Amino acid sequence: MERHIEVIVRGFISREGNVLLCRAKQKKHWYFPGGHVELGENSRAAFEREMMEEIGEEISAGQFMGINENKFSDAEGEHQELNIVFEACLDKEGIGSREEHLEFCWMNREEFSGALILPKNMKKAVLKWMEDKKVFHSEQ
Repeated sequence: MERHIEVIVRGFISREGNVLLCRAKQKKHWYFPGGHVELGENSRAAFEREMMEEIGEEISAGQFMGINENKFSDAEGEHQELNIVFEACLDKEGIGSREEHLEFCWMNREEFSGALILPKNMKKAVLKWMEDKKVFHSEQ
């Protein structure tokens, strides 16, 4: 198995105090919407492309929030990823997935705080960012 570090762009997408989260339908955990940065693509362009692919909406990457380094293991083996996180806004309430295996949900602050969101260290960094608006670097 080829080992490499995955570069992923994520969005902290908000609307009227709610946060948009995503999950694979068969999973119990949520994550911030986004996806892999492709060769030759910058992170902002990757975020905007991923949002169009996943929900069919033009969403601009806003303020850079921070970087999260994450390592985890699953049935496919060991993984290491670098998550680049941007703030973004979306005024649309009803969000549908263009990818059959994904579902999206708006969560209010209380739901967001109590939800299982992975990576956990990124959720913690985002919660702190919501309070102080300081760029973060979180790692395991």
